[in-house]
Amino acid sequence: MKKPSILVLLCITLIGCSSNNSQDPYITKEDIAINEILDKYAMWVEKQHQIYPVGTTVGMPNGVLRIMGVDFESYRVMSKQEAREITVNSSQKLLSMINSEPLLQNCLVTRPFEIKNITMTIFIKDENGNNTIYDPIISVFGFDDGYLEYYTINKVNDIPEIVSRSEESYEEAVETLKKL
Repeated sequence: MKKPSILVLLCITLIGCSSNNSQDPYITKEDIAINEILDKYAMWVEKQHQIYPVGTTVGMPNGVLRIMGVDFESYRVMSKQEAREITVNSSQKLLSMINSEPLLQNCLVTRPFEIKNITMTIFIKDENGNNTIYDPIISVFGFDDGYLEYYTINKVNDIPEIVSRSEESYEEAVETLKKL
C-alpha cells in the first residue's frame, strides 16, 4: 500500500513553517496552535484508522475561527457503519483538541466550539492509491455543518458523476452507534 507523497510534503511544510513562525510577523500564536492541533490530529487519525491526511481546512476570517478540519485518503473499502464510526470518533477528537487549547478560546466563533464547525472528508481509492472506488461502494464520505454525507460515484465519459448521496445528522449518527 502506497502512502501519498503529499503527507511527506505536508509534514515538511509544517516543520518548515514551525521553525520560521517566530520570524514571520503575520503568523499569530493562534495560527501556530491551529497548525499544531491539525498536525497532532492528522497523525492520531492516521494511526487509529489507517487513513492518510491529504489536506486541511481552516476558516478564520478576521481572526474568528469558524471551521476546521482535515481531508484524508483511504486505500481500502469501508462500510457505511465503519465510515460513520471513523467520522464521529475523529470529529469528537478534533473538537476536544480545539476546545482544550487555551490560545484558541478568544478566537472561536462560539465557545465552546461546536461539532457543526468541524469538517472532514475521506476519499476512498483502490489499494494502490490510483483509482476512485465506484458505485455501489461508498467513494467519498465526509462531515460538514453537522451532517455526515456518503457518496457513490461512477464515471460517465471519463467524468466522475455522483450516483447516490445520503446524509444523516451528527445526532442521528451518534444514536445509530449507540444502538450497536
